[in-house]
Amino acid sequence: MNKLTVCFDADGVILDSVPTVVQLNHELTGEIPKIHHSQSTSWNFQDIITADVDTINSYFEHPRFFELVPFISDNILSMKSLLEELLSEHDVEVSICTKGTVNNFISKQSWLEERLPQFNIDNMSRVDFDVEGKPNVNSLIFVDDVSKNFNGKSKYKILFRKNGLITEYNEYVPDNVIVVNSVCQLASTIFEILDFERVR
Repeated sequence: MNKLTVCFDADGVILDSVPTVVQLNHELTGEIPKIHHSQSTSWNFQDIITADVDTINSYFEHPRFFELVPFISDNILSMKSLLEELLSEHDVEVSICTKGTVNNFISKQSWLEERLPQFNIDNMSRVDFDVEGKPNVNSLIFVDDVSKNFNGKSKYKILFRKNGLITEYNEYVPDNVIVVNSVCQLASTIFEILDFERVR
């Protein structure tokens, strides 16, 4: 029997990157955020901090980022718990993709190996892109927090909106994309799909 494949984007789905970048920026510059990170709706942090794009990108490679960054969680469930549960399923294969730089990718691998040792690190990849600039992800289920990242290759596409926050990068919902607003809702959706696929 073929494995049921579930692919997760890393930043914004597994790693709680936004508050970590804001905290790191404060530690390095002393800048007080303009608004709380949970209210941010911009793609490049412009409504929270004044750092330019190059500076923000450098934060994603900073060793302190990986000391600070937690798994995304809600009041009921964390992404770590969801991943552990999926990894315990004998017929499920979990993969994680990221478009980060080589240094960011290597640091994410180390971060995951330390915190989720049962994850097969060979199933983490730097994503390549199709001619439309969308990630080439071909899995049964693909979970991302950015609307434009969905192509037609994955059977089930899930748009993750942390705490239900609508932003400039997740406002548009493409056709045949399922929207979830919490880790708990994401878990329910994934296991419902897996159960359905098992009896087909």
